[in-house]
Formats: sequence, C-alpha cells, structure tokens
Amino acid sequence: MARPTSRLLVGAVKDKVRPSSRFTRCMASSLQQQQQQHRPVPSQLKFFKHPRRRDLHTRPLSSTVGQDGDVSEEGQGEEPPDPLGSLTGDMEAELVGKTTTKKLRLRNIRIELEFLRSRAFPLPETLTHEQWKRLLDFSERDHRTLYLDAILQGTEEDVFPELERLDEMAKDGLTFSEETFAGMYDPKDFETDGEQSLQDRIGMINYVYDQMRQAGEMVPVTIKKKHLKELISLRSIKAAEKFFAYLGQGRSKEVLDLVKKRARQGRAAVTRAKVVKERAEEEHLVYALGHNTIRIRLLDSTIEKQEAWNVIREFHSWGQPMVIDLSFMQTMSFKQAKSVAFRELPYAIRNNKRSRAPFALHFTNYDESCPKTRAFLQMMPNLMEDDQPFHCTPKCHTELFDRNRLVYLTPDSRTDLLEFNEDDVYILGALNDGGAGRPTTLAQAKRDGIRHARLPMKRFVG
Repeated sequence: MARPTSRLLVGAVKDKVRPSSRFTRCMASSLQQQQQQHRPVPSQLKFFKHPRRRDLHTRPLSSTVGQDGDVSEEGQGEEPPDPLGSLTGDMEAELVGKTTTKKLRLRNIRIELEFLRSRAFPLPETLTHEQWKRLLDFSERDHRTLYLDAILQGTEEDVFPELERLDEMAKDGLTFSEETFAGMYDPKDFETDGEQSLQDRIGMINYVYDQMRQAGEMVPVTIKKKHLKELISLRSIKAAEKFFAYLGQGRSKEVLDLVKKRARQGRAAVTRAKVVKERAEEEHLVYALGHNTIRIRLLDSTIEKQEAWNVIREFHSWGQPMVIDLSFMQTMSFKQAKSVAFRELPYAIRNNKRSRAPFALHFTNYDESCPKTRAFLQMMPNLMEDDQPFHCTPKCHTELFDRNRLVYLTPDSRTDLLEFNEDDVYILGALNDGGAGRPTTLAQAKRDGIRHARLPMKRFVG
C-alpha cells in the first residue's frame, strides 16, 4: 500500500526517504503548491516546538549598539543581519541546480533563518560560497543551527568535522545488534517461556527505529550506554516509539536551549551598554546592585545553605527521623524508577528543607549495583557525601533503628494513624507502581516484622 503524500513530504523535509520517481513527482508537486501559497512547509513547524504564528512572520524590536556606544532601537535603525542577502541568484543556481532535495533543503534553511531571527539569535552578516555549500550539505536542522553558531563564534573549522560526522551518521541511521547491547542485559530475562528472544527484541527495536526515520520523526543519532540499557528492556513497539521520540526531542531541546542562550547573551550586552551609558550621565546617587543600596542582598545559594543546615541539625538525639525505603527501585520499570529518582525524591528533599520543622531524612536499601537505583545518583552526584541534608545508606532501616519504633506507612493497612508519636520512626516506600494497586508496601512491612499504619484519609476526607 502506497504511503500518503503528506507522509512523503514530511520525510522529504528531513531527508529520510530514499529518492524514487514517484517520490520526485510528489515532491515537485508539493513544492510547487507551497510556493504558490507562499507559506512554510507544514512539517517544518513541528521541528521548532510549534512556534507562535507571529514568530515566523514578525521580527522583534531589539536594541543595537553602534561603534560609538550609542544604543538605538532596531526598527528605528538598521535591521539585524540576514545571511540570505549574500546568496545571489547565480550562487543559488550553482549550489542547488535542478535537484529537488536541495531545493527543499534551501527552502527549509530560509524558514529556519527566519525563525532564528525572530528569536533574536545572532547570525553572521554574510556567508561565503563554501559556507553555503556546507550548510546545504547538512541534512539535519540541528546541525545547520550549530554550524551557524560556530561561524559566529569563530570555531567553524574545529566544529565542522564533528558535525559532518554526526550528519553522516544521521543519514545512515543506527543499526542495533547483539554486540550493541553486550553486557547490558540479564540473559535470564530472555530464558523464560513466553518471553521474547534476544533476536526478536533487537529486531523489534530496529523495525521501530527505521519506521520512525522513514516517517520523518525526530530520532537520536547517537545513544548513550545508560539509554541502551533501558532500550533493551522495552518489550512493546509502543514503548520503543515513545522512548525514541523522547531521545529525539531531547537532542532537539539542546539546540533550542543554545538558541535561547545566545539570544540572552546578545540582550545582556545591549542592556549592559545601555546601563553604563545611563549611569555615566547620572549626576545623582545611583541605587542599584554594586552601588548605593539600603538592603543587604541574599543569594539563593546562601538561603539554600541555611535550609540545608536546618535539616542537618536534626540529625541529633532531639531530631525526628523519617525513612524512605529504596528497596522497590529494582521491581519498577526504568520509566517508573526515573520518575521516582528525578521528580518525587528531589521534591521530598526540597520540601523537607523548606519546612519549619524538618525531618532527619534517611534513604535506606540503596543498591549501587542496580542501574535503576543509580538513576538517583545521576540526579544528585553528591548523594553519598556527608554534607548533604539527608543520609543515604545501603543498610536496611531495621539495622538503623529499633524494630519496636518503626512504623511503615502504607495505604493497604487497616490501622489508621490517629496520633503522631515522636518516639516512632515512620517509613515511606519509594514506589511508583502505576496504579496497579498491589499491597507491596504492606507485604514489605510484614516481611520486616514491624508495625504498619495508614493515613486516615477515608475517615476525614471521604
């Protein structure tokens, strides 16, 4: 069954579809329609995280600094640099020729340059013939943006070989094999009856990756080792599609963050020059940071140190301990474990620091050999150091505290916690089971031989 023209157009914009006679006719027809309607290629809009309509058709007013230090508003002065002015008709005919792919790629470059100008991204004033040729040779939008930034930063010759290598990898795509995942999986996972074999799992991964490339979706060019471990653990096509889309969006987000960073740097230089000029002309006292002020400035880092010290002070005989059990990290999927490590645990640490009466927080059953548990270490590299506002240990909570003081808080318990006892040590399970409803924490409390209770939500909330 033939693919629809819209899918072919998306693939053509990203140079993911192999050329054919039918492909050429479809692309020529689509390009002609787009030129007649004078509007950008629809698929190009999604590459920039759905920018507002005015972003593609308007240019923001920004200040520019002249050679004499004068600050003027753009709109009253000259427009920002436009590299398209250096692309003459003869140069365009020589570089593009009659190749449909190059025509579409040049059209994408025009849209990308207009988008970058709308975001106040600094662009080179002109591009040489060789620079235009290199720009047209890149098949990936992210690589073109990075190349333009390298030209402006003066690192073109150092950055271009690496970008060229990555672009060639993007054209060829990735191929996964048993050697790719060597040492990244447990052979027991593929020995159970009814489970996929290793060859079937790798075949499924290759199938999903190739399908997404052919459809013009954003897919990763390179994959880190930690992501390969998670990839080989996926069992369904849908899960693999979501994971590849997540990695592709992450690669695009890095470039978009660079665009915002360069725009901030440009605005900061303009604002700095404007402030220096205003203060030089000011004959009265200047009230500002670094000048006359009636208030003492407290940095965010100073406040965070004080909050951390308030928690560290609770690790004493008068402090109230609180335990978070990390033993469930091994039983969760990578997605659930990352949600706990990157969101829920940092959220608990942050709110505990800001509390008026913080707990002495203990993370127990930390297994350094488990890749899912190590996600917590990736989030907080200083996890095991002594100056942190919590205590992380591989020991079990039954080794740290007396069993008679421990109370496991679990929603599956039938005992309501009606009074808070300062002599008790309460335990929370770091568990994200996706709403499965299994009494996992209750079973853990019974295995440890300790008391358990639940918050009286039904009794007071309903």
